[in-house]
Amino acid sequence: MEKVCILMSVYGKDCPESLHKALCSLEEQTYKNIDIYIYKDGEVSKELDDTINIHLMNNKRIFVIHNASNKGLAISLNNLIDYILLHVADVKYFARMDSDDICRLDRIERQIKYMSDFNLHVCGSFCKEFGASYALNEKKVPIQHSDIINAAITHCPFIHPTVIFEASVFKQGVRYPTDTVFTEDMALWFLLIERKYKLGNIPEVLLDYRLNENTVKRRLGLNKGISEFKLRLNYMIKTREYSLRNFSFLLLRLPFHILPVSLVKLLYKYAR
Repeated sequence: MEKVCILMSVYGKDCPESLHKALCSLEEQTYKNIDIYIYKDGEVSKELDDTINIHLMNNKRIFVIHNASNKGLAISLNNLIDYILLHVADVKYFARMDSDDICRLDRIERQIKYMSDFNLHVCGSFCKEFGASYALNEKKVPIQHSDIINAAITHCPFIHPTVIFEASVFKQGVRYPTDTVFTEDMALWFLLIERKYKLGNIPEVLLDYRLNENTVKRRLGLNKGISEFKLRLNYMIKTREYSLRNFSFLLLRLPFHILPVSLVKLLYKYAR
């Protein structure tokens, strides 16, 4: 059974109870060769620290790295990747997990088998959203490699916390881009496509994705909109996927980021 290293970042505003549930869902996986690496991105609350320490005492396969100040998700994940590659010789897969989501108990087992069956370098899955009025019972993403490439200009092709990477991807130098504004995951998907890694999504719900009524606010803002527009436009130019549909979509995404929150929630509920 190949070793899987979980990449999880926590920071000061994370909820201790949600983190506990997230860690339990990893510790109870049917796939047993799992190490969990937690990156404390800056100072955290005593309650959050206590939650981490309780799991540390009961699980010798949890490891914690602490950064003195908050640097953001991309830098946190890159630091974890660098640390693991330096210290863990036998890692075969890296799996993403957020500190407030919940894995289905066979998530890792199902994805590793799927990756092996279809010779994938990167594999995500569908998810079930919960915790907000606009949550979807089943959020789907493109399944086949070709569909992921075709959809990437207009839609995010992966649900970030569901993704598992072959370690070879990071051993060959790939890292999360750090020159974007809250779009580090999208920038990574484009980088993987450009470098011709084989991508896929398993068409099953393998993760419960936590939302709250304020989640959409983090996805709004002109700076984020401009950053996303530049990323997608650059990808469209590189891949020569010029079309009226693609360009129209890019233009329409810009005003989306400055819409009222109430309208964005309706779009998330009925137009995804």
